Amino acid sequence: NRHLARRLFSLQEEERRALARDLHDEFGQAVHLIRVEAAYLGNLGNTGNREADAALRRIREAGEDLNRLLRGMLDDLRPSLLDTMGLESALQDLCAGWSERSGIPCRVDTHALPQDLDNRLPAGAAIALYRAVQEGLLNIMKHSGAHEARVMLRLPQAPGGMLELDIADDGCGLANIAAAGQLGLLGMGERLVAVGATMALESEAGQGLTIRIHLPVAPAEVTT
Repeated sequence: NRHLARRLFSLQEEERRALARDLHDEFGQAVHLIRVEAAYLGNLGNTGNREADAALRRIREAGEDLNRLLRGMLDDLRPSLLDTMGLESALQDLCAGWSERSGIPCRVDTHALPQDLDNRLPAGAAIALYRAVQEGLLNIMKHSGAHEARVMLRLPQAPGGMLELDIADDGCGLANIAAAGQLGLLGMGERLVAVGATMALESEAGQGLTIRIHLPVAPAEVTT
């Protein structure tokens, strides 16, 4: 069952990657052209026609809005930083963007993770952890009423240490989120189990919710 679930999630990610590529190559080029042409017209100066100048400003603003929307969609579909810079950088970027959109501060603690962390993760684990944080932050924004969020990622140096990921907030607690975000939490748990991780929820009424995830990782390579 775990193998089948892992394969299913892998196929989903492959579809998202293909869609992201098509959006970037086709839609992205059109948005870029609109921005370039609008900037060119703007550099020519005012036309002297208030209606035409106002229309040009609207085109430039619409182009910038489309570009921001496209970048957000591409990051949701397939975070490019995950492939280029690794899990730690991708999570920092995700939380920064989420804070900007939600207006809720999100502190990211990574506790000096080893440089080879991504190489030590099981297959599919990096994207599973990333999606877990995505879903956790979405629940916080929609259901928790929180004033602050925190994402903590660390790997204890003790032998046999497990990678630890916490997604926490200071909102209403488990009851509202469990009821409103039940499907999201269920999907999160299934995705994590498929890569060998465990998930637990800790909460007290009015004290917020903490999602604790533990994942076994391969030991560091010993150099001689």
